[in-house]
Amino acid sequence: MGARDVLMEDKGSCSVKNQVNQAKMEENDHEDVQIWSKADAVQLLHGVPLPKNCYRVSIDVVVEESAPLPFPIANECEVVGDALGTHVSWPQHLIVEQDKKPQKKYLAPPKERHDVSPGVPMSLHMMYCYSKHALGKGRFISLRLDREVFDDDCVILLHYEDIDGLYHVGPISSNCVIAYIWYLYKKMLGDNKEGKFRFVNPHRISDMGETTHDKKRKLERLNQRASALADRLSSASVDQLVLAPCNIGYHWILTVIQPYKDVIYVLDSLSHRIRVDDWKHVVEISLVLTGGEDRR
Repeated sequence: MGARDVLMEDKGSCSVKNQVNQAKMEENDHEDVQIWSKADAVQLLHGVPLPKNCYRVSIDVVVEESAPLPFPIANECEVVGDALGTHVSWPQHLIVEQDKKPQKKYLAPPKERHDVSPGVPMSLHMMYCYSKHALGKGRFISLRLDREVFDDDCVILLHYEDIDGLYHVGPISSNCVIAYIWYLYKKMLGDNKEGKFRFVNPHRISDMGETTHDKKRKLERLNQRASALADRLSSASVDQLVLAPCNIGYHWILTVIQPYKDVIYVLDSLSHRIRVDDWKHVVEISLVLTGGEDRR
């Protein structure tokens, strides 16, 4: 039987004649065996009954002569090379008819993977994976901050959308900023550095969508923001830095104030300068309320 008459697999194959059907041998545990053959379903082999569920196979071509036979013939054939040109027993389950396609093995769908995005801390990645599975259908994480963080009672509710925006570097909510402030405060406690900084609650000083259509209402809100900032400035000690994260309208900036040294730093991640007249007004009014001079 020639090579062009045989349907070949990656590994070797073996063809079988079962009545009128052509068949081939599947890849088996003897991965080094690659043979072509013919077989029939007679019940005797060398005068001995075939083993159960086996075919009589004639071996025509051998690739790996030292491969052991599934059913060796005592004192005659122990390996495939010994059986060249003769007949041996071959397990039926290792033979597939050529007019039938081999049944494909079922492959379970791959499990969803959560690869860590470049630059994302593992702790944030773990929080993201947890929230993705646990914070559905309106569920949330409730966090009660230490009163010392803002000198006030503060409880925030973190939803999946909050964590998703932080993880994928999207819009960041005030709740995420507050949760991070709480984390920083805990770190400072461990390092005995909490006395060097004073945090301002961004909920109380951020732009809440004031519109110019109602100038009176806008001015009232600006003054409320200035009063909240002034409360934190007035309670700061001489050596403390006041950290005031503020959303000025779809963008976060950080203002660092040294109230006793007439110094104000505005940290903005945007490379271009943007007009923040409302926030400038809030800071200036807060300094006036605390009795300080105008500062830049």
